[in-house]
Amino acid sequence: MKANHLHFYAQLVVVGILAAVGIIVLTGEPTEDAHFLATVAAQLAVAFVCIGSAIVLGRKWQINRKLTATGLFQ
Repeated sequence: MKANHLHFYAQLVVVGILAAVGIIVLTGEPTEDAHFLATVAAQLAVAFVCIGSAIVLGRKWQINRKLTATGLFQ
């Protein structure tokens, strides 16, 4: 039982960190240098990869179903 809880919390942490990093990168301001467009494109790519992988992992691990079943976030 305890191992299942630790596994579930580890999954929550991974999905949460990926989503948080994606949002932070998305809302960050690029510096004003000669490569402004390249920096913005890189930020968008990193944000898309982080948020996309958080969504995919959340669906694969069925995080919403587990949260509803355990009643952690009501």
